[in-house]
Amino acid sequence: MLDISFLLKGLLIGFAVAAAVGPIAILCIQRTIAHGFMAGLLVGLGAAVADGCYGAIAGAGLVSLSSLLLQYKNIISMLGALFLFWLAIKTIASYKNITLYSTKIKRASAWRIFVSSFFLTITNP
Repeated sequence: MLDISFLLKGLLIGFAVAAAVGPIAILCIQRTIAHGFMAGLLVGLGAAVADGCYGAIAGAGLVSLSSLLLQYKNIISMLGALFLFWLAIKTIASYKNITLYSTKIKRASAWRIFVSSFFLTITNP
């Protein structure tokens, strides 16, 4: 007999291991809690677009562009770290004014959420 519980346990363990808890995942969780599902979705979309850009660079074989990114890896990483630090300060400062599960996201703030997660992800090659 096939015991389905092993399959379900294996899937659960696999998903738990695959869910990397890094700065983008924490940003996604924070924005989802603070602004609702759509904000979390926009963070994930921004990160996915940035990862897609890196995938397109690698897939197209753009060696010159990827070597340029590698050449300036430290500068790009430092910019990402500064952006992450700035984002952390703004997040901590905004906790006193936070409203949980705000369902409405203004178009400007939705764009800002997407762009910030995109740039945060793109600065981490």
